[in-house]
Amino acid sequence: MLTSPTCDANGYSNTFGQSDFASLKTSGSNRNLATEANLWMVDAEQFLSAYGGRIDKALALKLQSSLEVRMVMFVHQKKCDTRASFSSLLDIAQDLYTEAKKYDGLLPRWAKLPDSACAKTSSAGKAGLKIGSLRETGGLINESILAEKGFLINKQIVDVGTGDKYTISSFNSDEKTILCTLFEAASPQNKKKPAKTITLDRAELLLGEKWHPSTDVATSYLENIKDPLDSFDLKASIISGACKNATALEFAKSNESDCTVSVTPDVKVYASKAFRSGNFKLVGLTNNITVQPDDKQMLVSARPIGTGKGWRAYARSSNSSVVQSAAVSFLAKFYTVHTTFDQGAVNCAYQDKEVEINVMGEKEKVLIPMIVNTAPIAVGDEIVVLKVSHEQPVEPPSKKHKAAPKTVPKAAPKNKAAPKATPKGRK
Repeated sequence: MLTSPTCDANGYSNTFGQSDFASLKTSGSNRNLATEANLWMVDAEQFLSAYGGRIDKALALKLQSSLEVRMVMFVHQKKCDTRASFSSLLDIAQDLYTEAKKYDGLLPRWAKLPDSACAKTSSAGKAGLKIGSLRETGGLINESILAEKGFLINKQIVDVGTGDKYTISSFNSDEKTILCTLFEAASPQNKKKPAKTITLDRAELLLGEKWHPSTDVATSYLENIKDPLDSFDLKASIISGACKNATALEFAKSNESDCTVSVTPDVKVYASKAFRSGNFKLVGLTNNITVQPDDKQMLVSARPIGTGKGWRAYARSSNSSVVQSAAVSFLAKFYTVHTTFDQGAVNCAYQDKEVEINVMGEKEKVLIPMIVNTAPIAVGDEIVVLKVSHEQPVEPPSKKHKAAPKTVPKAAPKNKAAPKATPKGRK
């Protein structure tokens, strides 16, 4: 179909289903009617090609296409409010011939049409030729015919002579007239005020001489606009950028260039100069800072670096692989330092430096992860940091909880001691 009356969410036509296709098979219920429709389509194309030379090619194609669409809808009994309804394939063919006659009065008789149909079209008056849609309906023009021409409920039409605009309020039950209300009066220079309500003949609309469908699109305004400054994504992006900036400033003052990284046999960090305790510092610079709503937790591997009203910030390594021999595009040595729980082997510890950032005019505090040496470091020493376990903060409460049951066994010896006291009392 040229324009499908109904479509799914992706814009694909869902007018026809499997049952429609099945009805066209050899034993299908619509097989015979579809065959007849096909004959009409072929004959119509041949007729217009042979005798429609005086009709514009684009218009002739439109007439042919309309006939095909209408016949397909009729075969499968598909109806749409904005498309005309017909009682037979002959009725559809008659409409094409009548419309073609409007543009070429010298068009000869269509041999496939009955003599009565062609005679009726040929004997029609000027108005009848222009209307063309009355066909054999007894003068009645239903709503679908008007809708197909662009005359719809609540749509505006224009008085060609005065420029006044009216809104189609209702299609009257007599199927011959419509009720319209004034939408917009033309220029004040027009002395005569237009009527607030008018009744128009449906045939007068189809003539297309005095009334045209309005092509103006009414201005509509977006409602319920949320303040962009309230966007969490915007705020998260600003926080993430501010954290990266603050970390980069600290990184520039760190000892990143005073150590080297080995690739084999293991990835380790070694000092290339000596440092006294507390003088060596590595900063956890990363491009992977995530800001999430405060009710959403990140993975355990993410390091929390800040929290505020409705948000939490986390940092994770964005280092490139250091196993390959290829050039490394991004490497912060903070994330390659070896970690261990062996306090005798460590010479550094994790520390967080609290800094202040500005987020949309409000000051927030975030933490910059660092590694600082807790012991003197000599040239060539490996940088080893004390590993921090996420389970450590939970241990103190668990020890207190275990202390309560220990009081129960202590009560038992007191009961056992009682019999010993009794003999002493007897002595």
